[in-house]
Order: sequence, then C-alpha cells, then structure tokens
Amino acid sequence: MTTLKRERTPTNLKPQRTDQPWLVNGFTGTWNFSDHSLIPHALQDFIMDKLSTKLSTGIKDIPLEKINKLMNDTWEGPGSLAKLKSLCKPWGPTKTAHN
Repeated sequence: MTTLKRERTPTNLKPQRTDQPWLVNGFTGTWNFSDHSLIPHALQDFIMDKLSTKLSTGIKDIPLEKINKLMNDTWEGPGSLAKLKSLCKPWGPTKTAHN
C-alpha cells in the first residue's frame, strides 16, 4: 500500500500581497523581535525548522537574538514568505510504502 501526502510548497500557497507593508509578506524593514509572542505565525514554522534542537519544545526556547539574526540573514524584503516556505523541510514523509 502506498500513501502519498501532498507537500507544502510555495506553489500550494495562495498568492500573498507584497504591496501592503503591514502584512508579513510586505515587510521591508529589519527584524528585531523583542518578545516571542510578537513573532507572526507565518514565520514560526521556518524558524522552528532552522533553529530548533532536540531540547527545544517550542519557539520560546530559541533565543530572540538567534531568531532575529536568522530572519535578517534570510529575509529579502517583500515577497520573501515564499522563499521561507521553500527553505523548510517537508512535513513528515511524502511517500510511505508498505510491503
């Protein structure tokens, strides 16, 4: 039995607006989060994928300095959400075969 699972890729995302700077995908500045609760949910999967360790149980376990550095090193301005999604590992196995 083979089970195929749809991967989350930028092509699966709805087009994100880049002309509205108050939306995450329209952000043009420098990231400087001062509290974990201020990190938009749209960025959390990418941050956890790149910075979490076996000892991390959530985003609050990752120092804000590391999060800000990662985001500023990766973010290229408006439209970068698709880039972040493409840099994430797929969730779970994409194909499982049982003999």
